[in-house]
Amino acid sequence: MLESGKHVLCEKPFCINAKQLDELIKLSKTKQLFLMEAMWSRFTPAYQKVVEEVQNGTIGTVLHVQANFGIQISNIERIWKKEVGGGSILDLGVYTLHLIDTILGPGKPVSIKSKGTLNRYGTDENMSAILEYPEGKIAVISSHTKVEMDNSAYIHGTKGTIKIHQPFNASKEVTVNTTKFTFEQPVTRKPTVFPSSVQLRYEIDHVRHCLKRGLIESPVVTLNNSYTVQEIMDRLRNQIGVHFVEDNDSSM
Repeated sequence: MLESGKHVLCEKPFCINAKQLDELIKLSKTKQLFLMEAMWSRFTPAYQKVVEEVQNGTIGTVLHVQANFGIQISNIERIWKKEVGGGSILDLGVYTLHLIDTILGPGKPVSIKSKGTLNRYGTDENMSAILEYPEGKIAVISSHTKVEMDNSAYIHGTKGTIKIHQPFNASKEVTVNTTKFTFEQPVTRKPTVFPSSVQLRYEIDHVRHCLKRGLIESPVVTLNNSYTVQEIMDRLRNQIGVHFVEDNDSSM
């Protein structure tokens, strides 16, 4: 699409690895075309509220973030099949990492330690990791394709806690200390396959405004944000032994 002169809003995860994404970023800048990873969670009212409260210092200095994403989807082809970039990290873990990047980024973790289980095809059925950031900040994440988890997210600071109610990637409720905030869902002319899909409109509106302003990069989900997440996913896969053909020419 970029080579054909088209702006691109690309479904997550952006690519198989950071090397591929680096090529896309260079091409978009050369062509002066808009490019963004479709991490729609970062545009929802729930996420906007969380960012606002964190930036306002409502819960003090954030020192710990926890996010799980576990749903029973191990039998779906895009999950188990290696040839299409399967696995829990690329399908589910990407959401947890974008949340971590939203709260603790845009810097990178100084340490990553992960464990996971692979299926017989060589893709990850699950992954759990601890990411250490500067100044003693810690993130704990899990992704799982065989069990239903508590898919809420918790952000702990020196003055309190924010809970993003499950599913955290498409939540309608956020609790800041003892105060709960509920967000009305947009009304659509026709029903969506998944109820939470109505929130995709916030991302679409954002991209539309970016294009009208002549931007080639989103100021909310920057290409650097996505590249950082892609690099972390590369490291997680490498640690637990998930290797794709596309990694052969990369420096994982």
